[in-house]
Amino acid sequence: MGINFRKRIKLGKFANLNLGKTGAGVSFGIPGARLSVNSKGRTQATLGIPGTGLSYTKVLGTKKTKKKVAKALDNSEQPALESYEEALYALSHIHTEAADFINFNGPIIRYQTREVGPLQQQALENLESYKPSFFDNLLKKDKTNELKQKIYDAIEEDNKNREWHTLDKSFQEALMNKEPQAFNQFLEQNNAFDVFDDDCESYSLEFDIEEDVVNGLLITIHTNIQEDVLNQVVTQNSNGAIRTKKLSIADFNERSLAYISSLVLGFVKEALAFLPLEEIHVNVNDHSLNANTGLADQKNIVAAEFTREQLGKLNFDAINPIEVFTQGAIDIDFDKRKGWGPVELIEVD
Repeated sequence: MGINFRKRIKLGKFANLNLGKTGAGVSFGIPGARLSVNSKGRTQATLGIPGTGLSYTKVLGTKKTKKKVAKALDNSEQPALESYEEALYALSHIHTEAADFINFNGPIIRYQTREVGPLQQQALENLESYKPSFFDNLLKKDKTNELKQKIYDAIEEDNKNREWHTLDKSFQEALMNKEPQAFNQFLEQNNAFDVFDDDCESYSLEFDIEEDVVNGLLITIHTNIQEDVLNQVVTQNSNGAIRTKKLSIADFNERSLAYISSLVLGFVKEALAFLPLEEIHVNVNDHSLNANTGLADQKNIVAAEFTREQLGKLNFDAINPIEVFTQGAIDIDFDKRKGWGPVELIEVD
């Protein structure tokens, strides 16, 4: 993560974009996947497993889950369908990994860290080491789902015991005075944005500073849609056989819209969670290969602005990320048949 102190964000035309300029009306959902939101509510760094009612700790990001699916398919493994659904859920629920908003308006600023707790760690190890025997499978006594449920229970118990931290008065004053170094320190001590390391290529943060006071933040996210988005539908027939087929261009592009929407909202929520700012600006730079030239066709595909007022009251576990994304002040050139076209960057002077 690179943090650079610059002078001014130049919004230009982006300051007065129409809400939901493009992409409105695109239905949410991913072809070939059963998506659901965990009815028990959000637990940090977890992802729901469609069709099971369980939550499983997200130790795998979009790239790793995609590789896991590919490996299972190559080996004709039965878990391929489950791995596929987990990967798709992770792909479109990146925003649920962001931290909860910290209350910056009270007299004391308190927050919790989100490292893996001891009970969660033990439950993860139990699942990782469990290998159902031949007789477990034969007698349908596979304990995998039971162990996954225990991970969820462990996370809930760890969260009850998670320590609250209070900022000392001088550091709180520096943070609320929007001093750049205080912002930098608070992001680092909370490992802000680290949760997205496997969901994108890289990212950078640029503070909008005037007279040594931070007024805003520009996040530039580098991604590779071709590499990060699964281009397959995986199904299982009545005989238990796994079937795969390539997505149509339109379905792949809609899937990429779900990914970009969730990715952007995740970064914005993380920024607003840890910084007492009112607005966040985002560029998304795609590095996918051009099918015609075989070369990386780097282009900016998103220029957007989101505000605390817009996002602060949303339940991020229940939102449709595409709808929220397209209702922001955004500039995108997206068509489900043509994909993503280039748009002008938001820049810092």
